[in-house]
Amino acid sequence: MSIQTIMSTGLSALAANQQALKATSTNVANVNTEGYARLDVRFTSRSSTGGLTGVEIDIRRVANTYLAAAEMRGAADVASADIMSQFMDRAQGLLGDPSDSSTVFGTLDPVFSSFGALAVDPASALRRSAALRMCRHCSRSSRPRRPRSRRCAMNPIRASCPRLMKPTR
Repeated sequence: MSIQTIMSTGLSALAANQQALKATSTNVANVNTEGYARLDVRFTSRSSTGGLTGVEIDIRRVANTYLAAAEMRGAADVASADIMSQFMDRAQGLLGDPSDSSTVFGTLDPVFSSFGALAVDPASALRRSAALRMCRHCSRSSRPRRPRSRRCAMNPIRASCPRLMKPTR
């Protein structure tokens, strides 16, 4: 083994250790940085046909798969909650304010109350008739309103003149 081979091997070892110290100092400097993945240093022997000729270094970024998966699940949960919130807002907008008696909630609330009263005393004829009356009222108020005469709705001239609205025989 020549002196040049020995010096080359020692020089490669110093260079590899210098890179390893640089990676370690980077890891220490970024220990509190959110999202930083640490660097992992691996030393391997460099071989030649005549024997060993130094050291090589392999630096890899180590990602914590558990933390990455937890971050992805958290982002997915936030997106899911946002979509659900938007859906509920739209549904509330379509159904209306529960305190308003002209909305779907306001129409159904007395029906549910009458059935609740009927559940207390199912044998009561008065409560049964009240529950049926509320169901009929609810079904009437939920139907679309039709014009009085089909001819009026189809013929704008007849609809504008009340004298022509008399049914023809």
